[in-house]
Amino acid sequence: MSARITSLLRRPDGIYALLSRRSAPFERPLPPRSDDECAPLSAAPCPYVEVLQPLAELPAELIPARTALQASWNGLAEVKSLHADMLVRVLHVLTETLPDPDIDTTNIPPLRLPQPPRAHRPTAAHPRAYRGTRDRPPKPPQPQAVDLRPHLCAMRDERRVLAKLAAHFDAAMKRGARAGLELDRFGCNV
Repeated sequence: MSARITSLLRRPDGIYALLSRRSAPFERPLPPRSDDECAPLSAAPCPYVEVLQPLAELPAELIPARTALQASWNGLAEVKSLHADMLVRVLHVLTETLPDPDIDTTNIPPLRLPQPPRAHRPTAAHPRAYRGTRDRPPKPPQPQAVDLRPHLCAMRDERRVLAKLAAHFDAAMKRGARAGLELDRFGCNV
């Protein structure tokens, strides 16, 4: 018997499809007898079975945009800076999937978003902040790569990520429109 996709669920370890299929053939329920009108219908076992399967294992014909969704999900694995392309990926994942309600999100590490390096400020040792000198300022430390995927499974972190990326919303909407992302869900027509 064929299975149908009921939803796509995001979990910290990947995107999964929730499949529903019949485990028994369909049987028409018997109408109640005239002498037993108020009797409840017999509680038969549910003929449907739900199966959770990784998105990568599903055939491409079942989900046409599977590769694009997988690419957006995998693009969130090592985030070093927040920009419009990152917001397009986040919005693509958030609009196409739902957080899995059965996953415990309390063990997700705290969210530490990458911060842009700060400009050099004047100090007592360098009152002009290296301007007009032969000395070069020390290179700022490179931000640590952050895996945003587990954080998109927790509502509190999802809001923080979107708040940090809000400055790039207009540019992301234009890039999303070029990529074929549906923009009417965001209340914006570009």
